[in-house]
Amino acid sequence: VIDSACTQISILKQQYGSNHCPYISINVSPLQLARLELVNQVRAALTLHNLPGKLLAIELTESALIENKKIIKQNLAQLRELGVQIFLDDFGTGYSSLSILQDFPIDVLKIDRSFIIGVNDNNLDSQNLVKAMIKMAQALNMEIVSEGVENLTTYNWLQKENCDLMQGYYFSKPLPEHALQDYIQQYIASQSFAKISISTVI
Repeated sequence: VIDSACTQISILKQQYGSNHCPYISINVSPLQLARLELVNQVRAALTLHNLPGKLLAIELTESALIENKKIIKQNLAQLRELGVQIFLDDFGTGYSSLSILQDFPIDVLKIDRSFIIGVNDNNLDSQNLVKAMIKMAQALNMEIVSEGVENLTTYNWLQKENCDLMQGYYFSKPLPEHALQDYIQQYIASQSFAKISISTVI
Protein backbone atom coordinates (compact mmCIF):
# COMPACT_ATOMS: atom_id res chain seq x y z
CA VAL A 1 0.00 0.00 0.00
CA ILE A 2 2.91 2.37 0.70
CA ASP A 3 4.26 1.89 -2.81
CA SER A 4 0.76 2.25 -4.27
CA ALA A 5 0.28 5.54 -2.41
CA CYS A 6 3.64 6.85 -3.63
CA THR A 7 2.76 5.82 -7.18
CA GLN A 8 -0.42 7.89 -6.95
CA ILE A 9 1.47 10.86 -5.49
CA SER A 10 3.96 10.67 -8.35
CA ILE A 11 1.15 10.74 -10.92
CA LEU A 12 -0.50 13.73 -9.23
CA LYS A 13 2.84 15.52 -8.95
CA GLN A 14 3.43 15.13 -12.69
CA GLN A 15 -0.06 16.41 -13.48
CA TYR A 16 -0.27 19.36 -11.10
CA GLY A 17 3.33 20.19 -10.17
CA SER A 18 4.96 20.21 -6.76
CA ASN A 19 3.11 23.31 -5.56
CA HIS A 20 -0.38 21.92 -6.31
CA CYS A 21 0.24 18.26 -5.51
CA PRO A 22 -1.86 17.02 -2.57
CA TYR A 23 -0.24 14.87 0.07
CA ILE A 24 -1.60 11.39 0.71
CA SER A 25 -2.17 10.10 4.24
CA ILE A 26 -1.93 6.39 4.97
CA ASN A 27 -3.86 4.90 7.89
CA VAL A 28 -1.37 2.55 9.54
CA SER A 29 -2.41 -0.34 11.77
CA PRO A 30 -0.75 -0.95 15.18
CA LEU A 31 0.89 -4.11 13.78
CA GLN A 32 2.36 -2.26 10.80
CA LEU A 33 3.50 0.63 12.98
CA ALA A 34 5.51 -1.68 15.24
CA ARG A 35 7.40 -3.41 12.41
CA LEU A 36 11.10 -2.65 12.18
CA GLU A 37 10.97 -2.64 8.37
CA LEU A 38 8.33 0.11 8.14
CA VAL A 39 10.83 2.96 7.81
CA ASN A 40 12.86 1.12 5.17
CA GLN A 41 9.69 0.44 3.18
CA VAL A 42 8.73 4.11 3.23
CA ARG A 43 12.26 5.26 2.40
CA ALA A 44 12.48 2.83 -0.53
CA ALA A 45 9.10 3.93 -1.94
CA LEU A 46 9.97 7.63 -1.70
CA THR A 47 13.34 7.03 -3.37
CA LEU A 48 11.87 4.86 -6.13
CA HIS A 49 9.31 7.52 -7.07
CA ASN A 50 11.64 10.48 -6.42
CA LEU A 51 9.28 12.07 -3.91
CA PRO A 52 9.85 14.39 -0.96
CA GLY A 53 8.66 12.94 2.33
CA LYS A 54 6.35 15.92 2.91
CA LEU A 55 3.90 14.53 0.33
CA LEU A 56 3.26 11.46 2.49
CA ALA A 57 1.58 11.35 5.90
CA ILE A 58 1.24 8.48 8.35
CA GLU A 59 -2.09 8.54 10.16
CA LEU A 60 -2.54 6.64 13.41
CA THR A 61 -4.92 6.47 16.35
CA GLU A 62 -4.19 6.74 20.05
CA SER A 63 -4.93 3.02 20.50
CA ALA A 64 -2.05 2.20 18.15
CA LEU A 65 0.38 3.74 20.64
CA ILE A 66 -0.56 1.69 23.70
CA GLU A 67 1.84 -1.23 23.08
CA ASN A 68 5.35 -1.49 21.62
CA LYS A 69 5.97 2.13 22.53
CA LYS A 70 9.75 2.05 22.16
CA ILE A 71 9.87 0.73 18.60
CA ILE A 72 6.90 2.84 17.52
CA LYS A 73 8.49 6.01 18.89
CA GLN A 74 11.71 5.12 17.07
CA ASN A 75 9.87 4.46 13.81
CA LEU A 76 7.93 7.72 14.01
CA ALA A 77 11.09 9.72 14.72
CA GLN A 78 12.84 8.18 11.70
CA LEU A 79 9.83 8.80 9.48
CA ARG A 80 9.86 12.46 10.49
CA GLU A 81 13.54 12.62 9.54
CA LEU A 82 12.43 11.58 6.04
CA GLY A 83 10.00 14.51 6.02
CA VAL A 84 6.92 12.31 6.47
CA GLN A 85 4.15 13.93 8.51
CA ILE A 86 2.69 12.13 11.54
CA PHE A 87 -1.07 12.57 12.11
CA LEU A 88 -2.88 11.61 15.32
CA ASP A 89 -6.43 10.68 14.34
CA ASP A 90 -9.60 10.89 16.48
CA PHE A 91 -7.86 13.14 18.99
CA GLY A 92 -9.74 13.57 22.25
CA THR A 93 -11.45 10.17 22.30
CA GLY A 94 -8.68 8.11 23.93
CA TYR A 95 -7.57 7.72 27.53
CA SER A 96 -4.14 9.33 27.32
CA SER A 97 -4.25 12.02 24.64
CA LEU A 98 -2.08 14.54 26.46
CA SER A 99 0.64 12.08 27.46
CA ILE A 100 0.80 10.87 23.85
CA LEU A 101 1.57 14.41 22.71
CA GLN A 102 4.44 14.49 25.18
CA ASP A 103 5.80 11.01 24.44
CA PHE A 104 5.51 10.73 20.65
CA PRO A 105 6.58 12.94 17.72
CA ILE A 106 3.25 14.21 16.34
CA ASP A 107 2.85 16.90 13.66
CA VAL A 108 -0.91 17.11 13.16
CA LEU A 109 -3.91 16.54 15.44
CA LYS A 110 -7.24 15.49 13.95
CA ILE A 111 -10.18 16.47 16.16
CA ASP A 112 -12.71 13.64 16.28
CA ARG A 113 -15.95 14.34 14.42
CA SER A 114 -18.01 13.81 17.60
CA PHE A 115 -16.74 17.17 18.88
CA ILE A 116 -17.43 18.86 15.54
CA ILE A 117 -21.01 17.56 15.53
CA GLY A 118 -21.40 19.24 18.91
CA VAL A 119 -20.10 22.50 17.43
CA ASN A 120 -22.73 22.29 14.70
CA ASP A 121 -25.43 21.66 17.34
CA ASN A 122 -24.32 24.78 19.25
CA ASN A 123 -23.23 22.65 22.18
CA LEU A 124 -21.24 25.08 24.33
CA ASP A 125 -19.10 22.36 25.92
CA SER A 126 -18.12 20.99 22.50
CA GLN A 127 -17.33 24.47 21.22
CA ASN A 128 -15.14 25.24 24.23
CA LEU A 129 -13.32 21.91 23.92
CA VAL A 130 -12.61 22.47 20.23
CA LYS A 131 -11.37 26.00 20.93
CA ALA A 132 -9.06 24.60 23.62
CA MET A 133 -7.72 21.88 21.30
CA ILE A 134 -6.98 24.41 18.57
CA LYS A 135 -5.14 26.71 20.98
CA MET A 136 -3.19 23.79 22.46
CA ALA A 137 -2.10 22.60 19.02
CA GLN A 138 -0.95 26.11 18.15
CA ALA A 139 1.03 26.33 21.40
CA LEU A 140 2.74 23.01 20.58
CA ASN A 141 3.48 24.08 16.97
CA MET A 142 1.17 21.41 15.60
CA GLU A 143 -1.42 21.76 12.86
CA ILE A 144 -5.04 20.91 13.63
CA VAL A 145 -7.58 19.18 11.38
CA SER A 146 -11.30 19.13 12.15
CA GLU A 147 -13.09 15.99 10.94
CA GLY A 148 -16.77 15.80 10.03
CA VAL A 149 -17.34 19.31 8.66
CA GLU A 150 -20.68 19.02 6.86
CA ASN A 151 -22.03 22.54 6.39
CA LEU A 152 -21.11 26.18 5.90
CA THR A 153 -22.01 27.16 9.47
CA THR A 154 -19.46 24.77 10.96
CA TYR A 155 -16.88 25.76 8.34
CA ASN A 156 -17.27 29.45 9.18
CA TRP A 157 -17.09 28.80 12.93
CA LEU A 158 -13.86 26.80 12.57
CA GLN A 159 -12.34 29.42 10.30
CA LYS A 160 -13.11 32.06 12.90
CA GLU A 161 -11.31 29.95 15.50
CA ASN A 162 -8.24 29.63 13.21
CA CYS A 163 -8.54 25.90 12.54
CA ASP A 164 -5.76 25.01 10.08
CA LEU A 165 -7.45 22.28 8.03
CA MET A 166 -10.87 20.67 7.72
CA GLN A 167 -12.35 17.58 6.13
CA GLY A 168 -15.86 16.32 5.62
CA TYR A 169 -18.83 16.12 3.30
CA TYR A 170 -19.05 19.91 3.08
CA PHE A 171 -16.02 19.70 0.79
CA SER A 172 -16.54 16.32 -0.86
CA LYS A 173 -17.67 12.77 -0.33
CA PRO A 174 -15.05 10.03 -0.88
CA LEU A 175 -14.16 9.99 -4.57
CA PRO A 176 -12.85 7.39 -7.03
CA GLU A 177 -9.55 8.22 -8.69
CA HIS A 178 -10.94 9.72 -11.92
CA ALA A 179 -13.38 11.94 -10.03
CA LEU A 180 -10.64 13.00 -7.61
CA GLN A 181 -8.51 14.34 -10.44
CA ASP A 182 -11.46 16.36 -11.77
CA TYR A 183 -12.05 17.72 -8.26
CA ILE A 184 -8.43 18.85 -7.89
CA GLN A 185 -8.48 20.56 -11.28
CA GLN A 186 -11.69 22.42 -10.42
CA TYR A 187 -10.32 23.39 -7.02
CA ILE A 188 -7.11 24.79 -8.46
CA ALA A 189 -9.02 26.72 -11.12
CA SER A 190 -11.59 28.17 -8.72
CA GLN A 191 -9.42 29.60 -5.96
CA SER A 192 -5.96 30.01 -4.54
CA PHE A 193 -4.69 26.59 -3.64
CA ALA A 194 -4.96 25.30 -0.10
CA LYS A 195 -3.91 21.90 1.16
CA ILE A 196 -5.76 18.88 -0.18
CA SER A 197 -5.14 15.52 1.41
CA ILE A 198 -6.03 12.04 0.24
CA SER A 199 -6.45 9.19 2.71
CA THR A 200 -5.86 5.49 2.20
CA VAL A 201 -5.50 2.53 4.55
CA ILE A 202 -2.87 -0.11 5.23
